[in-house]
Amino acid sequence: MFGDQPDIHDFVNPYTEWELNRETGRYYKFTFVRNPYKRLISCFEDKCIQHPDDICWDSYLFCGLLRIRDFNQFVYRIFLLPGCLAEPHFAGQYLLVYDRRGKCQVDYIGKVEHIKEEYEPIRERFNLLPLPHMNRAASLTGRCWMDYYTPFTAWLVYRKYKKDFIAFGYEDEYRKLKEYLKGKK
Repeated sequence: MFGDQPDIHDFVNPYTEWELNRETGRYYKFTFVRNPYKRLISCFEDKCIQHPDDICWDSYLFCGLLRIRDFNQFVYRIFLLPGCLAEPHFAGQYLLVYDRRGKCQVDYIGKVEHIKEEYEPIRERFNLLPLPHMNRAASLTGRCWMDYYTPFTAWLVYRKYKKDFIAFGYEDEYRKLKEYLKGKK
């Protein structure tokens, strides 16, 4: 997307929080968030189904958290996991975008669901490359994302990521999911 760029982690690591805030204050910062329900399914499919033996998980919380292949169990474990121990892939997006005082750390928040339209003005403004299509949005199983959930797991995910649902405008997704699940009975 940005051509031959250095790894952002190489840039960030040597700086203190104060130095980083001073330096990045001049930058235009943007991010794209995702429907928390779909994001958690994607995380489950990637970490538990596609790459369950990835070496990076061997030391994460005694390696037991992600050694499961049942989505409901995954949701239960994520729900019980304290935020301070959450790995970024299943930490709340709010925690990644807002600081401890609730101040937004970026200039623009887009939605992955509208990335084609919302990225284009940024791309034009900064003369960036078009986004390549790298990840499939569809589930590995071909199932509708709503079919992964039960009324209880839908509620657990809503509770766990409530700040994400509210701050990023996904509250209606919980209502839609509840109605869908009610209609399946």
